[in-house]
Amino acid sequence: MPREEVKAELSVGQGAASCPWKGKWHHLDVAAGGKTVSNGAWTYPETTPVCEPIRGHVSFYADKMEGFEIDG
Repeated sequence: MPREEVKAELSVGQGAASCPWKGKWHHLDVAAGGKTVSNGAWTYPETTPVCEPIRGHVSFYADKMEGFEIDG
């Protein structure tokens, strides 16, 4: 999802690497409502030209985010 649509606070988590097809990615910690999920999401801040449309978008790990609710 586009980062500007995420209602939680996102900060750089632990873990990063580079995918030869998509580009550089890193984990994000997700915080809201007094709870934080470490490495609950990831993003590609730098992409290859073919994956430019996903640059800066956020993807969430469903298993880590289960039960995490954000009001508003």
